[in-house]
Amino acid sequence: MTGGQSLELRGLVGIAASLASAASWGFAPRLGIDRSRFRRMAVAAFALTRAGLYFAAFFLFHMQPRGDIDLYMQEAIPAYRHQLVYRDFITPHAPLSPYLFSAMLHIAMSPLTIIFFAVLFDIGAFTLWMRYSARLPAALTERRAALLMICSPVSLLTVAIDGQMNSLIALSLAWSAVAVVESRDALSGFAAAIPGVLVKFLSWVFVPGISAASRRKVAWIAGFVGLTVPIYCAFAAGGANILVPLSAEGTHKTTSNITFLWEIVTGISLGDRLPDLMLATAWLVIVVLTLRAANRRTADRDATARIVLASLISIMMVIQVFSKNTWDRYLVMAMFPLCWLAAEFTAAQIAAYCVWLVVNVTYRSYWAIVAPVPALVAHAAVAQHDPRAYTLLLGEILQTGGNIFILVLAVRSLLRLSNASQPPDAHAA
Repeated sequence: MTGGQSLELRGLVGIAASLASAASWGFAPRLGIDRSRFRRMAVAAFALTRAGLYFAAFFLFHMQPRGDIDLYMQEAIPAYRHQLVYRDFITPHAPLSPYLFSAMLHIAMSPLTIIFFAVLFDIGAFTLWMRYSARLPAALTERRAALLMICSPVSLLTVAIDGQMNSLIALSLAWSAVAVVESRDALSGFAAAIPGVLVKFLSWVFVPGISAASRRKVAWIAGFVGLTVPIYCAFAAGGANILVPLSAEGTHKTTSNITFLWEIVTGISLGDRLPDLMLATAWLVIVVLTLRAANRRTADRDATARIVLASLISIMMVIQVFSKNTWDRYLVMAMFPLCWLAAEFTAAQIAAYCVWLVVNVTYRSYWAIVAPVPALVAHAAVAQHDPRAYTLLLGEILQTGGNIFILVLAVRSLLRLSNASQPPDAHAA
């Protein structure tokens, strides 16, 4: 399959899945199923759609894996040969990531093996989020969020087709969130540390969103540190430069963020450090709001559970808006919190959300396949009336504008939870 054909496929799946998302959001109030049975059916449907798309794509239509799966294979080979990461070979990922891929390939030496495990991680994450949502009183919101997850084109394409390991981050975050609301604080900290040693340590930006809900902070920190420190220290002692991932990604820029939008519109470069400063500042604001909300609602466990969701999606959207290196696949990390937020949208907002989903799965691919140029080059092309540059500009406005809109709604939700005297349950049924 060529790049153009891949883009067409993503567009078709994106449109179909987005239409299904809108239809399921409207249909959810008519479901006369008790919550326990609905959750079981939702998990089964989620597993069937992901596994079904995986087997159809690779065994029925014989598609060839594309994208980061090649990088995963390249990392796995030296690990397979017992070489040391960050010393004998370089990766932008966490220290155990190549060895995880290597372990997978011991089952079958094929990229499809890695993609299969990504699908399993995604199914596991959804199952845990269903367990998490059972603790919340809003039955209608739960139904809508689950159906939006099942229909999500981002989840479908980036995991079942692309095999992105962000599904493992999603699984770890879901496990940590479930553990923290069940008052198993040390286990929650341990689970939150997993993606930072297995996938990317930058996934730890989500830590405040979960740790703020813990009642025994010392136990939570002990669980987190107990996994992290021994692993990183062991690699450092072996001669690995554990700071390599920072230098590997420090100057990488992509589309679909405020930096690219500014530069394609104005032609003025923001450099590398200013976007990093904006990202850090915005992240700190969300951390402060999360801690404030959690401290004010300590005794209200329903509100605390919702604060975790609101914080995770706020942090995710801060990354999408302010990071100079971001992709649609990152949304998988906090897809359920995003769907929970979208479940409480108005009809007009859900329509805009579905359009944004289509843009998510097509625009970045268009940029990567058709016109992978820096923002300043695209700005010059706009001035020369290049049609491709106009397409980039339109996609950037829709993508980044949608990201900003969802970030605003997520922060508003976090602020409402902080200020309300009772947990919101307007959607309870």
